[in-house]
This record gives sequence, C-alpha cells and structure tokens, in this order.
Amino acid sequence: MGQDSDADHIQLDLLDGDTLDPVFAAPIRFEIPSAPGIVGVTLPENTPPLQTGKSYLWFLSVECSEADASRNPIVFGEIERVAASAELTQQLAAAPDNEDYDVYAEFGIIYEMLTSLIEHRSANLAVWQAVLEANELSEVSSEQISILVPDALNSRH
Repeated sequence: MGQDSDADHIQLDLLDGDTLDPVFAAPIRFEIPSAPGIVGVTLPENTPPLQTGKSYLWFLSVECSEADASRNPIVFGEIERVAASAELTQQLAAAPDNEDYDVYAEFGIIYEMLTSLIEHRSANLAVWQAVLEANELSEVSSEQISILVPDALNSRH
C-alpha cells in the first residue's frame, strides 16, 4: 500500500451474527473509485453463499492506515438471507422489472429493494429521492453509483 495517509482500498469483512467468526478466509478488498459517490459491492464467485435464515454483520472500511486501524472510517450493518416465499415469487413475476423494488419493500427485503431501485433509478427518480430523503441522504441523490469488483491483484486471500 502507499503512504500511511493515502486511502487506496476499501475492505469488506463479514462476520457470523451468532459466533462473530469471520465468514471469509480474509477480508475482501476493493479499489476506491476515482469519483466520489455511492458504492455497491460484488463478491468473488468463489464466496460461499449466505445461509438462509442466518444473520450476518458486515463492515466496510476505507483503508487509510494499515498501521493504525482506528484511522480507517467504517460503516457497518446487519444482513439476513431469507427464503423467497411463494407469494414473493408470484408478486415479483407479476411486477414489471422496473417496479421490483416495490415488491421487495412490501416484504421488508431492503437490500434487494435498494439494488432494484438503483438498477432502475432513472425510471423511478422520485422514489429514489424519497428513499434517500427518508434516510437523511438527500444530498447524495445525484451522486454517481459505482459497483465495486474485488481487487484480485491486491487481495489478501
């Protein structure tokens, strides 16, 4: 990595919600996008699938300092993989692709709702802005959205 003060990677850690054991053999690293904005992440194909009905804790940190992790800004959350009910599957099949977000929202599947809304943001701009406003994020409504791909060259796997 570069100088101690240079932020050049984002790191994703996932922990088992019950045991707090790491799910990945090593954190997954991503290059920081060149433009500021909103980021989503993709996982390597060899990542084990999350278990249905199990909660996980995720941590996304910007690596500003390898020597002093307290200098690395971090966001975190909880995620649970749920089984798709017959009703959810039926409603998704009946909904237009650009309105999948509404079905996911109705069933409380927030990450999929956001993913669908981002994919069809231009068709649902008012809804996108309302979601951001409800979460006190309206100032980023027009920001670029980048999907991060794991950094194969600098991976610690």
